[in-house]
Amino acid sequence: MTAFHLGDMISVSTGRLVAPGGFADVHRLVEHLAGGPVWTHQLPDATDALAPGLIGQHPWLAGIRPPEKFADEAHIWRWLDEQITRYGEHHEVTPVEGGWARNPITDLLARFGPDRVIVVETP
Repeated sequence: MTAFHLGDMISVSTGRLVAPGGFADVHRLVEHLAGGPVWTHQLPDATDALAPGLIGQHPWLAGIRPPEKFADEAHIWRWLDEQITRYGEHHEVTPVEGGWARNPITDLLARFGPDRVIVVETP
């Protein structure tokens, strides 16, 4: 098991970025849940697929909903501090059973179309 910050976990479970370490830490959590690499363009699909597994490990996450709109960045951190006080700052997370893996090139082609993707094969 690996411990992750509550803000990272809320970001994955709600789709709202409230992670103090930002995008990189959320990406690290998604890859941990997936059990392997997830390319940036795959993050939305991987997050959607893996969020239920994260909530299954920590069902109380389902009850956490960030405000629809934050007044400013300070509001985000005040709100997150309230959640940390209530639930704790770090929690152990295990990879989701079965993980998540898809071919990143196939996903690129599907998302952007073959006319917008240049595949370079190296020996």
